[in-house]
Amino acid sequence: MKILLKSVFLVACVSITTAQATDTANDQYPVDTALMRDEAGNWQFRSFPSGSRLFVYSEDGPGKSNCNQGCASAWPPLYVSDDSSSRKIGNWTVIVREDGSKQWAYKGQPVYRRYHDLPGEIDVEGFSVLTP
Repeated sequence: MKILLKSVFLVACVSITTAQATDTANDQYPVDTALMRDEAGNWQFRSFPSGSRLFVYSEDGPGKSNCNQGCASAWPPLYVSDDSSSRKIGNWTVIVREDGSKQWAYKGQPVYRRYHDLPGEIDVEGFSVLTP
């Protein structure tokens, strides 16, 4: 009976969290991303399935990435995966990078991951954490 109650409680918690995430963000997002709360309880978009934080770059223009070659090695673009749709999803669109690859953009801003991401850092080298 204890196992059954724990299972029901876990399912209920997951359902509530999912509903809150949808209501709080008021946005749809691609399968390459997840919407999660950070340590302070703020909503952030994260890469899926790794859960690493996502960033936008202040030097980018709408729909255009200016982070290429060495920059893209340190700040990998959030590429559109094979199992993703290449269409607009809520505030998410797909842009084409200078090398022809496809990258997700949120509200027109290209989105990146970061190798060696440290949770306490919010704004690094012109990159800031992506929040809804």
